[in-house]
Amino acid sequence: MFTGSLVNFSMLVSFLVLGSTSCLTFPFASSNQKTNNDLRTIQVCQNKDCCQRWSMSYEQLPEILQDLLPPDVRDSVQVETSSCLSNCGKGPNMAVKRVGSKGFFLNGITGPMILRDELEERMDIKIPSKLVAAVTVIEKAQKVSLSEKNRLYSSVIGVLNSDALLSSSCAHARALVFRAQARHEEERYEEAIEDALLATRVPGATVSVASLAWRTLADCYRSQGQVESAIQALRQRAIVDPSYKTKIEKEIAQIKSM
Repeated sequence: MFTGSLVNFSMLVSFLVLGSTSCLTFPFASSNQKTNNDLRTIQVCQNKDCCQRWSMSYEQLPEILQDLLPPDVRDSVQVETSSCLSNCGKGPNMAVKRVGSKGFFLNGITGPMILRDELEERMDIKIPSKLVAAVTVIEKAQKVSLSEKNRLYSSVIGVLNSDALLSSSCAHARALVFRAQARHEEERYEEAIEDALLATRVPGATVSVASLAWRTLADCYRSQGQVESAIQALRQRAIVDPSYKTKIEKEIAQIKSM
């Protein structure tokens, strides 16, 4: 239905809504009512074979899973990566665990539509069609011109930002970061900085998305010759994601020596 590189986001949302077969109601209470027994853990296999079976290019399955989960379930579902889950021929695989309950596997998760169906049918998590559309459009944006990337990311941001719930989703934060990167490449530095800063303030942003936002801010500031601001952005990245601390310390030392 959508064969061209120019994708109308609203049409895609309508298509996904009409194509959805789920009629589940949202099962979760507010976050301040959660207990340890409410927490469900989804372990995503990161074995090479499973990763190669995943169909999307812009992120792997754990990140797309975070993009699809609505903010309502943030306190109820924990996403983890895992070593091999011993179902290689059926991958990509996920294992779902819950305190006091028998766990189960989700197999053959090769794309976002299958992931949505499994989450709804096996875990009773209602996935908003707008989020499915968002990850689909972001994927399409990886394969088009720079100007078209901006248009597609703007469509995603506009739709998610206008939704009181989904404005705090990880997908919204990721679209802001990706548009910031595209605008940086176009030398639209002030707009890129604004997008990246907004991304850092989205409650649903994962560590990897927030880290990328601070990285993008540092790049924008350096492009403008704002060395101190770039250093501060790098330091914020190290706080958000300590795994980059050593690398960032070396980068800051290099910047200061220039």
